[in-house]
Parts: sequence; structure tokens; C-alpha cells
Amino acid sequence: MLDSSSSSGGEITKEWLRKHCRRLGLYVTPSLNDKLYLHYQGFGEIKNLEEYTGLKMLFLEGNFFESLDGLQPLAELRCLYVQKNQIACINHLEDLKMLDTLDLSNNCLKTLENLSACPSLKVLQVSNNYLKSVESIEHLKDCTSICVLDVSSNKLDDGEGVLGVLKAMPELTVLYLSGNPCVTNLQPYRKTVISSLPKLNHLDDRPVFWDERLCAEAWARGGYQAEQEERERVKAIRSEMEIKQLESMRKIRNDALEERARLEAVEAMEEEERSTKDAQVEACFQSRESTAVAEEVEEELETSGSECFTLDSDTENYNDIELTRSDEQRLGSDTPVTNEEMTETKEDERKDSSGTIENLSPETKEDEQKIFSKKSQDERVLNLNTREDEHTVSETKEEDEQKLSSAADAKDNSVC
Repeated sequence: MLDSSSSSGGEITKEWLRKHCRRLGLYVTPSLNDKLYLHYQGFGEIKNLEEYTGLKMLFLEGNFFESLDGLQPLAELRCLYVQKNQIACINHLEDLKMLDTLDLSNNCLKTLENLSACPSLKVLQVSNNYLKSVESIEHLKDCTSICVLDVSSNKLDDGEGVLGVLKAMPELTVLYLSGNPCVTNLQPYRKTVISSLPKLNHLDDRPVFWDERLCAEAWARGGYQAEQEERERVKAIRSEMEIKQLESMRKIRNDALEERARLEAVEAMEEEERSTKDAQVEACFQSRESTAVAEEVEEELETSGSECFTLDSDTENYNDIELTRSDEQRLGSDTPVTNEEMTETKEDERKDSSGTIENLSPETKEDEQKIFSKKSQDERVLNLNTREDEHTVSETKEEDEQKLSSAADAKDNSVC
């Protein structure tokens, strides 16, 4: 569609370019723009691009250009798209030394010329033109930098001549030749072209794979018999490649399993170390608690030992009194007991008791000591529980007093 804002007479004016750049969101300053879209505007001449010296991409398709005059100021231009115009000859490209891509498809070209003036040219598209003879594309021999060539849908009929020109292009890797009469003249077409162009990796609608190239080169050397043998060899190579791929996948899987097992072992070891550390910490705490309990027991034992000593002395006095009373009963109430008799009786009792103690076996003594220590420990536990109960009772009493006082204060406040 033509833009209604384009200038009258199909000319590109500076004022229109400024408005167009503003409308497209480009820089108003021309030299700052690296791309410019002028496609489908109905222009007839390329003009007023002197200020756009920084352009690297220029889109001019869908206009009525008959020449490429006007591109001389664009020395940094990399990509030029002028397809779907009325260009009949290629010229005015001498200043475009950095041009990389040129699209001239759907024009009125009858011959290719002046392309060698662009030493950096790599992509050339000239499909849907009027190229007919080998002479019309002979100039491509001088364009040694081209690696992508599209000459499809032209009128090239000399297959051998076209193939001779293509062989002279050392960097050619992508070729579009379909739609020309020469395709039917070169039979078998793909084998002939692939075997003639050693660097070609894409022909027309599909890539050139390694097995297709091997078979094509074998056909070129020895015909269909050599091609069949090469196909068998390719089949063996494919089988070997598949086996290697399976082995590689199996190795990757085994490596992954080994890595997983290693990680699980590391995790198990770390878990075991954590458990050991936790057990050690728990044992440390328990040892500290047992040490504290032992110290408390020792203190209680010392305290209870002094109390037992007092009890033993009191019991001795009590035994003396009981002995005196028993002597009096034994002697009778009518016969008074003298001091000498009482002393003798006490001495006899003491001798009997000392003899009895001395006659005790070591096992009996040890049992008595165990009973005594157990009794002391039970008394200590009972004392501790009694202290805790007293502390709890005191806390409960304090809480009750606080509740009563707060209730009284609330009552006084309500009365006030």
C-alpha cells in the first residue's frame, strides 16, 4: 500500500523523511539512525539521503525505483533491500564497500554486473528476474566472496554452463537454483550439483547432509554401482554411530547413577556425624547433670552424717538410762543400786556391744553402709520435694493475695 503522506511526484524530500522518522519512532537526527524503512511508499527516485550517513540497513522494496543512484553517501551500509522494484541494471555501488547483503529479486535484471565493486558481499538474491544465458551470470566468477546465492525462478537453460560458473565461486555454501530450465537438463540434478560444489551444504529446499554428499561423490566417481556400495558403507557407519551414541548415553546414565550414589553416601556420612555429635552433646549434658547430682548428694551426706552423729550420742545416753532402769528392775525395787554396780553393768554392756560389732562380717558392714546411704538419699529427695511444695504454695498464696488486692481496688474505684 502507498503512504498517503508521501511527497508529490514520487520524490523523497527531507521534510517528509523527518516526519516519517518521527512517526516510526526513529531519531530525528538523521546521522543517528542505523536503519530506515521506506518500503511501499511509491517513490520513483532515491534522493536526500546525504544526512543519513550512519545507516546500516535500508529497506526500499515495493517502490518504483529504476536505478540505484542516490546511495553513494551511505558508505557504512551493510544490508540493502530493493526487491519488487523496476531496476533493470546494477550500478552506483562503488562507494558501498561494506555492503554484505543485497536483495534484487523481483526486478527487471537481464544481466549481473558491477557487483565486484562490493568486496564484502556475501548474500546475493536475484530470483524472479530475466536472467537467461550463461553470459548473464558470468560476472559471478569475479564475486569470490559470495557464499549465499539465489538465482531461482529465472530462465537459465544451460545447465553445464551454469554449473561451470558456480564452480568458480569458492565460498559458495547455499544455492537456490530451482525454477530454472537447467534443473531438468542436469540429471540427476542434486547429485550433479552436490558433487560439483564441495562446500555446498544447502541446495534449494533442504540441507545437504554428509551421507548424501558421500553417495553423490561416489556416483560421480563410479556411477550407480559405486553409489550402492557407498550406501552400504554409509549404513554401516550409521549403525556404528548409533552404537556409539547408545554407549555414550549409557555412560552418561551410569555416571549419573554413580554421582547419585556418591551424594547419598556423603549425606549418610554427614547424618551419622550429626547423630554422633548429638549423642556426644547429650552425654556431656547428662554427665554434667550427674556430676551436679553427685555433688548435691555428697553435701546431703555430709549434713546427714553430722545429724547421725548427734543421734548416736543421744541414743547412747538413752541406752544408759534404759540399762539403769533394767538393772533396777532386775535387782528389785527393795534393793537399791549402788554406783559401783551401775558402773560395772555399763562396762559389761559396752563390752558386749563392742564384741558384737567386732564380730560382724565385712559383708554385713557393707550392707549396713548401703542401707544407710539409701536412707540418706531418700531423706534428701524428700527434703527437696518438700522445698518445692513450699515454694509452690507460697507462689499460689502470693497470686491469691494479688487477685484479692486488685479486686478490692476495683471495688473501691467503682464506689468512687
